[in-house]
Amino acid sequence: SFSWLGSPPPRQSVGKLHQLVLASLLRHGVPAVSVPPFAAGWRKGEPRSARTALRCVRGALAAGLVPVLHGDAVFTPASFTADARILSGDDLLVALCAELRPARAVFLTDVPGVFDRPPAQPGALLLRQIVISESGEVE
Repeated sequence: SFSWLGSPPPRQSVGKLHQLVLASLLRHGVPAVSVPPFAAGWRKGEPRSARTALRCVRGALAAGLVPVLHGDAVFTPASFTADARILSGDDLLVALCAELRPARAVFLTDVPGVFDRPPAQPGALLLRQIVISESGEVE
């Protein structure tokens, strides 16, 4: 069961990696700024909260900054309670791309590419190419 107390180990790991990525970008002259989903008010499954969080991203972009996000533990749509859900980096990238329509999006991962299923599952295949039709369907 999830607990906010003590910041669970996976959340700590994501935070550490996020800080390393941010520090590296800054060292290389990229005007990066952290936009953690929890702090931006994102709530899993609640479109209104996504719009609010996206305003933070848009504001950073308008100021000439590069927003850096990561998957995070966030509140559920029902209320601000002790219950939390994981808002994955996958969910974030889909929402950001749908709203901002970027030419490119960078997604850092610990596997060597995109697979047809979770890479730890037997028979998972590395996809060499992904083609999206004009209608948005994967071919």
